Amino acid sequence: MSFSQDVKTELCGVKPSGCCNKAECYGILLFNRMFSYNSMSLLTESEEVAIKCAELLKHNFNVVAKISSGGIKRDMYKVAVEDEADRLKILLGFGHNPEDSNPFFNKRIISKECCISAFVRGAFLASGTVSDPSKSYRAEIIVPSKPAADFLADVLLKRGLVCNISKRSNNYIIYFKESENVEDFLTVMNATTHTLEIMNMRIYKDMRNRANRIRNCEDANISKTVNAAVRQKTAIAKLKASGAFELLPDDLKEVATLRISYPEASLNELCQLHKTPINRSQLNYKLNKIIAYSEK
Repeated sequence: MSFSQDVKTELCGVKPSGCCNKAECYGILLFNRMFSYNSMSLLTESEEVAIKCAELLKHNFNVVAKISSGGIKRDMYKVAVEDEADRLKILLGFGHNPEDSNPFFNKRIISKECCISAFVRGAFLASGTVSDPSKSYRAEIIVPSKPAADFLADVLLKRGLVCNISKRSNNYIIYFKESENVEDFLTVMNATTHTLEIMNMRIYKDMRNRANRIRNCEDANISKTVNAAVRQKTAIAKLKASGAFELLPDDLKEVATLRISYPEASLNELCQLHKTPINRSQLNYKLNKIIAYSEK
């Protein structure tokens, strides 16, 4: 089962009460693309969502919806309100005029903050998805029209959620990116278990990335140290081969001798081996002078 389906299974376990029960039912029906007097149905991959939709219809309107399953590529579940009288009862119950073809959204059903959460949860159950946090951070709801997208965006804003809207084929997409935004979105819908899972994944990724940066930095420093030591040893060998090594000042010969004697030592280690106190900057300056002499 996908992460998205797992989230929906958790949300189906949330038991709304009172006004929230009707708000969640409204969210499912409004965003299932078939919500009219002529046709009212929900198509979903989740059996839990199908059962949830049927239960909400039974509880709020005493309507028995038909659940069927089938599909060519994958199993799909369909929840259909087949009786015209039942469809009319539901539309009127939500304050909709069956004869009005203009987009209409009854804001009174979601006037309370708790009802907004239930409504958004219903919309997500009907047509939402969320990515596996191990791969990416994204949650979205497919919306059939621009007015519906604007309405849902306004509803989300009332809970402090700023979403993005884009068009995909004939639909509009309400979506969230970045882990914190997805976490807030799931929290509003009461998907607490999977919110924590995303938070834990984000912490794990942050720690892994930090470890990688430290390791890369250490590797770069080691490579830099090795390359510098090779240049220094090459310069000293060149000076000795040409007979110019004995012409170096005594302090440079001492540093050169240390480098040859301890070819893999770092500058800090060479400083500790030096006869007289010397810091890293001074030692590096002397080694660079040796390289400069060899280049002449």
